Amino acid sequence: MASHPAGPKTIHFWAPTFKWGISIANVADFSKPPEKLSYPQQIAVTCTGIIWSRYSTVITPKNWNLFSVNVVMAGTGLYQLARKIQHDYSSESEAEPAIVKNNDEIFQTPLFSGAISVISPFFFFAAN
Repeated sequence: MASHPAGPKTIHFWAPTFKWGISIANVADFSKPPEKLSYPQQIAVTCTGIIWSRYSTVITPKNWNLFSVNVVMAGTGLYQLARKIQHDYSSESEAEPAIVKNNDEIFQTPLFSGAISVISPFFFFAAN
């Protein structure tokens, strides 16, 4: 084990070992609110994991430590991206108001609060 070409006496062992810190930090961020997550950061973590997972199986000698850390990086990155996307897109649909029957209620909904105040006289006549 110690004399393996990707063993502890080489950089091929220590670089992926320290890379586990990124995956552990990403797992620690599971408790972070989704609105605080960064798309560019999670895309970079995911892509790095996917690309280097493939590379680690092609090189000689096979570096299973590099493979495993990158599979975990890709997995945690995808999970964080899914959380962020779900939060961003499901939150917007919940914020949209339901169909209202009374014109007075339209002016009280959050969706129309800014723009309608400017065009409200025209909207009132168009609605009737």
